[in-house]
Amino acid sequence: MIVPRSVLIFAAYLGVFLAGAVRSMALDWTRPTRLSALDRSSWFPDVAVDRAGQAHAVWSSATRPKILDRFADDTVEYCRPSTGGCVAAQALATRNGRDGNYNTRPAVVVGSDFRLQLLWRSKDVIYQQSATIGLDGLDDLSEPRKLGADGSYLNLASGPNGALHAAWSATTDTEIGPCPHCADIFVSRSTDGGSTWSRPLNVSNTDLGSEKPQFAFSPDGTVYLAWEEGHDFYVGKGQPSASMIVVSHDSGLTWGAPTTLSYDGDAPQSVAIAVDVRGSLIVVWRLTQGRGIYWQTSSDQAHTWSTPLPFPGLSTRSVFDELDDYDMATDAAGRVHLVLSATTADPDDRNSKHYGVYHLEWNGESWSAADPIMQYAGDVPEWPRIAVGLGNQFHVVWFVRDAPHVMDSEHGAYSIWYSRAQGSGATTRAEAVSSRRSLSWIWGATAALLVGLLLAPAAWRSAQSFLLRVAAVISLAMIVWLLFARLGVYPLPWFDEGVHLQLPKTLVQTGVYALRSSDGFEYAAPTFGIGPPLTLPLAAVFATQGIGLIQARLVIALYALCMVVAFLRLAEWVSGPAVASIATLLLIGCPAAAFLEYGREGLGEVPGMFFVVTGLMVWLRSMDAPALRSFIAAGVLFGFAALAKPQFIIFLAAGVGAAWAANVLYYRHAPHRAFVVVLLTMGALFAGWEIFVLAFAGPAGFGENLALLLQSSGSAALSSSRWMARVSLRKLVGWPVYGYTLFPALLYGVRLARRDRPRAQAWGTILILVVINAGWYIFASIGWLRYAFPALSLASLFVARMLVDVFEATAGWRQTRRRAARFLLAAWVAGMSLPQLWEVSRLIASSYEPGALIMARYLEKEIPKTSVIETWEPEIVFLTDHAYHFPSESLLHRAVVYVALQGPSPSQFYDFLQPSPPDYVLSGPFDRLVHLYSPDILARSYRRVASVGGYDLFQKTMQETTPPR
Repeated sequence: MIVPRSVLIFAAYLGVFLAGAVRSMALDWTRPTRLSALDRSSWFPDVAVDRAGQAHAVWSSATRPKILDRFADDTVEYCRPSTGGCVAAQALATRNGRDGNYNTRPAVVVGSDFRLQLLWRSKDVIYQQSATIGLDGLDDLSEPRKLGADGSYLNLASGPNGALHAAWSATTDTEIGPCPHCADIFVSRSTDGGSTWSRPLNVSNTDLGSEKPQFAFSPDGTVYLAWEEGHDFYVGKGQPSASMIVVSHDSGLTWGAPTTLSYDGDAPQSVAIAVDVRGSLIVVWRLTQGRGIYWQTSSDQAHTWSTPLPFPGLSTRSVFDELDDYDMATDAAGRVHLVLSATTADPDDRNSKHYGVYHLEWNGESWSAADPIMQYAGDVPEWPRIAVGLGNQFHVVWFVRDAPHVMDSEHGAYSIWYSRAQGSGATTRAEAVSSRRSLSWIWGATAALLVGLLLAPAAWRSAQSFLLRVAAVISLAMIVWLLFARLGVYPLPWFDEGVHLQLPKTLVQTGVYALRSSDGFEYAAPTFGIGPPLTLPLAAVFATQGIGLIQARLVIALYALCMVVAFLRLAEWVSGPAVASIATLLLIGCPAAAFLEYGREGLGEVPGMFFVVTGLMVWLRSMDAPALRSFIAAGVLFGFAALAKPQFIIFLAAGVGAAWAANVLYYRHAPHRAFVVVLLTMGALFAGWEIFVLAFAGPAGFGENLALLLQSSGSAALSSSRWMARVSLRKLVGWPVYGYTLFPALLYGVRLARRDRPRAQAWGTILILVVINAGWYIFASIGWLRYAFPALSLASLFVARMLVDVFEATAGWRQTRRRAARFLLAAWVAGMSLPQLWEVSRLIASSYEPGALIMARYLEKEIPKTSVIETWEPEIVFLTDHAYHFPSESLLHRAVVYVALQGPSPSQFYDFLQPSPPDYVLSGPFDRLVHLYSPDILARSYRRVASVGGYDLFQKTMQETTPPR
């Protein structure tokens, strides 16, 4: 038997990975991983991190050696870096070598709308953005757009208010003094996610060369831009003279005069800037003569500066021998992190060949000791870049000049490298997390005991030795840990979860099934959000355990654990313990299915699939021994699934109907009542609840509520676009979706569904459900991958069965070859599943306190409960009890069309100042995604009073001219 041994191997892998995840809570840099290809020379990388904590790296790359190909193209390369190398590597853009030797030198940032923003040079400065960040890379990169001419060094950043800021150095014909045709620094900004950009503005306008711009942002909206001045390496003219900083107090709309950083007898260069926890500006720069590295701070927005102080024991190469630059980033606790290339050797030893990439941390008062990320003997690292994800996870990239060609780029074999580290933990913990820390473990232990009793028969039948039974128990314990550990910090609370959790909260607090706002109750949303199978258990937990994020997620985690049990039993009944073990592991570890993420947050996907899987088990088994009560039970379970996740009614109703047709035309095995009763019961349960809510929940009439329901659900559930269909299809083809085997496995499912195969009608029915859900997701939805969750979950059965049958086909092989086949199969399943389990384990063990909890605590402490707060961040509404006003549910349709289908902005249909300006406006991730609250209106009528955890709070400054709401 292959499976028992595989179970042991998988359990061992899980143990190692989870132990590593716990260990990673200490700051420990991973072994550097090469990202660039061996056959290309690559340099000038940049890195950004998205909302989920995934890093994205870009760099400039060209064929090597260039001397053999004088007109070699320079390419913008992209990948998602990991400790194992590049994932989803792809070439984003190419600069034709015949246009001149302009390396692309790209810059990247993930904007507030979660799209990846890209800046690169092809002589001109080119801007692009991705429509989505897909599992296999960037989907549908926008057409290249020229922002400026003749760019050299680039920088791209996203400010705290969501505005995008671009800066570049470009040669000008006006500079004719000591540095003729040298570069100035130009800036441009976009306040609509990159759709439009302001006219480039020259902010340096000096007679010397200006290079290497860098941004920094204060929570109050102040923007800083720094660069080195005097020497233009690109044109080979000028002499280093200083570094400069310019400040904007209106988010980059206008800029003041530059401030000069100087040093007696030398010229600061390679300047890097950041804002620390106290709001002070900190700069790091190096000298050109003594090779020292210095730092200064300013507490008055760059007007005055502290005395420059050196970093003891660190020195650099000559500024004339490299193009190096430093970089800094600020974590969620306000600590500044600096990365640089330096040496700890004697600064007077010009022959020293030992350089490394170092990390240092600024706590607001002092710097830590230099922490080596990587050290070299001969090769030279350069151009380190750092990005912070999920509050305290650090991602660093750099390039390395090979020793034989340190300053000979024409022949160099330069390479891109990556390392990451996990911070030591948050400086504070939310009371909502700490007070309930033990609650999840109590529930988890109880659930593990109950589930262990349910799993025992299947586990013991699959495990034929004591060690394998121990492995099964360990695997169960690990699944419980993955579902219950640290529910309050991972994943981040977000829009849909906040909406769903408001319903049971309001029900417990007021007895009304609705959302509550400063205008009263909103009754329409409950008709299509979640239904009683999820709302009632959540309300029961809130009533007995208190209202909180952990309490809500405990309910979902229990549903997830029960789904694992139900899925394992369904898989074992359909195809035996071998397929059951592999299919369950694939389900839990498939990155595209994201079972562990959905199983830890207040959404309806996992509870709905629990009822789907349980209903399938009851329904399919009853076809062999028809019983009316079994058909009714299956219909009730399918109805509960549709109430937990209303979109499920589409594939369930169509699937049962198609299965009925297959039975009539092909199988001729089950009685008609097996389908009629299920359809009628499911439909009656779902329609009865919807009619009840539409007719009796709230003062609006049935027709008005129905129209709102159809409009809001139709934009997401019933959409048609060729472009979206292509994007959706690509998301289902790739390694994250069962290692490219989804569609081959479904084709193999046709063979399993033939009448001469065991359990043929069961396989055929499951295949029909998978195909209908996948088809709806591709051709009629807006392409959010969680809409394909049912198909991806059930498809693991076909993938597992195909793999097991492939192995069984080796029965006639010699023993050594059969063992090799067994090893390859186990390795494939491990490679498909275990990296995702490791990644989720790492995130669970090391994530910071979510920004939503930090902002919620700030609101509870600082803002009166009587003040009206305008927001479209429902997770904050759930976490606090203030008087919130939020847009009508009908506007959600506009937002979905805007984000997914590039429709008009929802701000065109909503004036948040009417009928009366709210006391406060709270902007967060969802507002920055849909651009509801105009930055210009906020700038005129409000002032920012807090930027906490990724949320911005604005207080009204204008006088009311209309009666209060």
